[in-house]
Amino acid sequence: MTNIPASEQPAQGLTPAAWRYLIVDQGLIAIGVNFLINYLIARSAFAELKVVPLHGPLSIAEDIAATCFFLPFIACLIVSHLTGFEIRKGKFPALPPFRFARYLGEYLSQSIFPRALMFGILGRFLVAPVAIAAVEASGVQSLPLSTFLIFKGAFASALGIVACPLFAWIAMHQAKPAPK
Repeated sequence: MTNIPASEQPAQGLTPAAWRYLIVDQGLIAIGVNFLINYLIARSAFAELKVVPLHGPLSIAEDIAATCFFLPFIACLIVSHLTGFEIRKGKFPALPPFRFARYLGEYLSQSIFPRALMFGILGRFLVAPVAIAAVEASGVQSLPLSTFLIFKGAFASALGIVACPLFAWIAMHQAKPAPK
């Protein structure tokens, strides 16, 4: 076992700056960012519709399925790189490696793209069916475009408030400590 100077060792717990980063930057700010981006995407994609049906090629269900893949995939890529950058900048220390690698393999835990792809696939095949079933169970058959746009933004915000802090927390454990 090598002796690593204390200044180069990862922190043993979350510092106040790291908590702020998870809660404010990757939580609260992510709510607004995800709402706005997804609202604008839906407004562009569904512009010609006055009413958005629950099922069909351009529908609520298809949009939920796409969002459940692309939001976790893209957010994991962005948040993982951003978190590593913030650690290298010294905003907060890296956390010690955790057992994520044991369960998913060293490659998935250390490589951002495969990790992002895995979260996208999990979102599409685990979260999307539940979300679509919930909308179906509510009795909604279609939504006026304006209502759908609010739904789309709110759904993306809800997905992002869970996903973004999780991705940042994982990245905190995978990042190298900032050089001194």
